[in-house]
Amino acid sequence: MRFVTYILQRLALLAPVLFGVVTLTFVVSRAIPGDPAVLLAGLFATPDTIAQIRQQLGLDKPLWTQYLIYMTGLLHGDMGRASHTGNPVTTDLLVRFPASLELLLVAFTLALGIGIPLGVLAALRKDALPDHLIRVIGILGVSIPQFWLGLILIYFLFLQLRLFPAPLGRLPIGTPAPEPITGLLLVDSLLRQQFETFGKALWQLALPAISLSFAAMASITRLVRNTTIEVLELDYVQAARAFGIPGPYIYLTYALRNALLPVLTFSAILFGNLLSGSVLVETIFSWPGLGFYAADSVFKKDYPAIQGFVILSATIYVLIFLLVDVLYWVIDPRTREA
Repeated sequence: MRFVTYILQRLALLAPVLFGVVTLTFVVSRAIPGDPAVLLAGLFATPDTIAQIRQQLGLDKPLWTQYLIYMTGLLHGDMGRASHTGNPVTTDLLVRFPASLELLLVAFTLALGIGIPLGVLAALRKDALPDHLIRVIGILGVSIPQFWLGLILIYFLFLQLRLFPAPLGRLPIGTPAPEPITGLLLVDSLLRQQFETFGKALWQLALPAISLSFAAMASITRLVRNTTIEVLELDYVQAARAFGIPGPYIYLTYALRNALLPVLTFSAILFGNLLSGSVLVETIFSWPGLGFYAADSVFKKDYPAIQGFVILSATIYVLIFLLVDVLYWVIDPRTREA
């Protein structure tokens, strides 16, 4: 019963957070310079044509009226219609969501799968050569922007060495996509037993995933290194060593479990950072996901599309933190006593 109450309390916080995000996004999107009606009409459109488009988009109404209309539609599940695609925003987001989800999950797995072992290794070999090399990697990771790393990878690994396919979409040009089941190409290829397509999709995904995950991996490495060093210096670890318990057992059973608790919280922040970073990475690699859609929407001042992307991103972000709270409840008994 306490667990259900705990979940309901966290869910109750979603409404004011999302309301604030929607309101702020509505105001900020209108502050972007330029007129979407002019962008849609073209350079040679007449003033009458521009005025007609403004009327169709509802931009001729006062700002508070536009806000009320948008909020009323949102309460009925209507995010509006994207002017640059002509489709409902909800439809556009659903179509592009699997591509972004696949990229985010692979990048997140790379960041954790590489960052945690490197952080533990650096802590166990503190001030030794492996520690110094890993710290250099960490500094590079937090120093190099994701879009710059993506451009470097494209230039050397595609243009110069031809080791990877052209950064155009989720599959190499001419490769048919598997019949969709989940929308995730890697999963659908395996379910359809199209293993050649799986390999091509994974190879196409490699460069954007590396670009997106490198900074996150560096942050995870530094966090795990610092927390592991702190845990290894605690009294109970020293006592376990004094009793002659083998080192690997101490590291895996006692030290690593406690060292990873802060990583659990940071993982939620990390996933949100990956989602925001995907805007530039998807644009560079022409990845047909939410990030590419958001960047195109900002360029064309498509208010409903911008707001839809931000609302979806905020919802994902809040739900991830809710999941972390639940995991803390399960893992850490101190949370249940609070």
